[in-house]
Amino acid sequence: MEWLLTKTIEAGRDAGVISEQSVEAVIVDTTVMEKAIAHPTDARLYEKARTRLVALVQKAGLSLRQSYARLAPRLSGQVGRYAHDRQLKRMRKALRRLKGYTGRVMRDIQRQLDGIADVALRQWLEAEIALVDRLLRQKPKDSGKLYAPHEPEVDCVFKGKARVR
Repeated sequence: MEWLLTKTIEAGRDAGVISEQSVEAVIVDTTVMEKAIAHPTDARLYEKARTRLVALVQKAGLSLRQSYARLAPRLSGQVGRYAHDRQLKRMRKALRRLKGYTGRVMRDIQRQLDGIADVALRQWLEAEIALVDRLLRQKPKDSGKLYAPHEPEVDCVFKGKARVR
């Protein structure tokens, strides 16, 4: 971001549009950039994290004990149905199972990390495992929650105020 700003200012100076006097005072626009991130239901986050881990494992050439490729997506859909029908006890039970599936896949990968020869791939997997671990440990009221595995730095701002939820 800073690189782009620097290049823009340099181009303006070269073109003669910007004078030295106009660069002395800088006005910063702090508008928040919206991202295309869906509201993070726990079921969706667990399922996305599991699928990302399974895809990375396939890239690494490792084999998992079980990938939960059939069970987890079906269970993820069930969670939404249970929530819609106000069957919250069943929904929480399904969420616990889905969280368990994701945790099992993560721990299976952790056991096999030493067998990966490619250093870059191992670091990529370790970073992904750290994100999934952060996701599995987070609580609803935690600050610094993970809202999307593909954009870990994104934070949720309610009504435009970062200090007020």
